[in-house]
Amino acid sequence: MPIDLVANQPVIIAIRYEHSITIEVTTNSPLIDHFLQKVKLSQSVHTWLNYAHDLKIFFTIVALPLEHIDRQNCIRFMEHQTRAGLSSLTINRRLAAISSLFTELHLLDPDTFPRNPVTPLRKDRRQYKPGQSLYRRQPDRIPDIIAEKDLQAFFEVLPSLSGSNVNSFNVDELFEDQ
Repeated sequence: MPIDLVANQPVIIAIRYEHSITIEVTTNSPLIDHFLQKVKLSQSVHTWLNYAHDLKIFFTIVALPLEHIDRQNCIRFMEHQTRAGLSSLTINRRLAAISSLFTELHLLDPDTFPRNPVTPLRKDRRQYKPGQSLYRRQPDRIPDIIAEKDLQAFFEVLPSLSGSNVNSFNVDELFEDQ
């Protein structure tokens, strides 16, 4: 596929809303148009909207032509997002949009886009080398599912916690019968 770069112009992404609903995403980059169209056709509408929004934020902050984006730009973007008080989850989601874009660009033109600045591949191109990814480590999430019998046992004990024994309450007492 021939590359259509808007040479030496920063990427501009515009999102048009009507009644708080996104109705159109336009860019000055045919490559990003291609990527967003691919996402729109292959992912959920929410992924498409999030990627469009996250890429708009990235290119507003970085303000460089697509072909000039490198790892240092991504690190500066992360620093900016951290100073703005954003969570690791949000920063990682934005990095995922950038990484997906550069993975697609590499597939389209590996000479112009030889590596992904967020998650560079090892020389064998099959695995990521630990420590090279820019994604932030996050603690494991607490599971959403609690067995019904455990929940019932917990709620049975709650009324007895209203007294002064709250400080001496032991969670293990909930599961003594098991």
